[in-house]
Amino acid sequence: MLKVLVTGATGQLGSGLVDSLVERGHGVRALVLESEDTADLRNKGVEICVGDLCEADSIRAAADGMEVVFHAAGLVAYSPSLRPLLEAVNVEGTRNVVEACVDAGVRRLVYSSTIGALGYVEGEGEGDEKTTFNWNRRLLPYFDTKERAEALVLGQEGVEAVALNPGIMIGPEDRNRNASMLLDRVANSQVTSLLAGATTLATRRDIVDGHLLAMENGRPSERYILGGTAISWNELFERVAAVVGGTVPTRGLPQWVLFLAAYADSLRVAMTGAPSRWTHQFAEISRRNRKFSSNKAVSELGYSPSPLEEGLEACWSWAQAQGE
Repeated sequence: MLKVLVTGATGQLGSGLVDSLVERGHGVRALVLESEDTADLRNKGVEICVGDLCEADSIRAAADGMEVVFHAAGLVAYSPSLRPLLEAVNVEGTRNVVEACVDAGVRRLVYSSTIGALGYVEGEGEGDEKTTFNWNRRLLPYFDTKERAEALVLGQEGVEAVALNPGIMIGPEDRNRNASMLLDRVANSQVTSLLAGATTLATRRDIVDGHLLAMENGRPSERYILGGTAISWNELFERVAAVVGGTVPTRGLPQWVLFLAAYADSLRVAMTGAPSRWTHQFAEISRRNRKFSSNKAVSELGYSPSPLEEGLEACWSWAQAQGE
């Protein structure tokens, strides 16, 4: 039995990690914010450690006595106005985790990064772990801070550190609606234009399993892409519609129109305070090729991706049960 700390334990990924670790008989400690509901974790016998990534002392206390740390906590936000908070949580918070692991003598650190920490692929084909970061750092502070945080993790020699680059996670417990919002928009025929780019997705179950495999088999100072389905946005819309219903677009719009729509939406948000529907960040991301191969994870970790439809069905069932 290992003593394992999970940061971000109440999130979509972290909660899945906790469940799998408990099922395997490991002793699990969860780092949670004071404001978070921990009843479910306590019912599973998880040790609760209240702390904050931005408070180094609380991270050191959480890491004390641990053999393995899964750092799954982080801030996902795309507005450039949130850069200071992204810097504090994703970069400095990760620095606190790395230093706490070294000080506590943690054997292995598994860091949950993102394919956003990799560059987009020029032309056709698929990228891999060596794809160079080439995003506009000013426009996309989330990608920027995750790439820099990953460099901190992999550059540390005092702990066996492995970084994982999951694709878009599709599955249940999607409380931040990262994927279920897309499913909802397709179901209600609210996707109105074909998009030029492509992306990579994986089921929540596969991404959780990939983290556990990295704990056991990952090579220190290496990164592994956890994908499974590398696909154009337009084919994705069709496959989503086959699960949730709705109609999908048949025509695209020029890129300048999409950026103009993003500008118009920013004005609407400023005037009404309503949530944004389409931003410059998503306009930029949606036109790029973000297809990535998971071959390295398959060959070195034993990663075995599932069909995308399994994740879509699980995500949609969960969202429907929540009344979304």
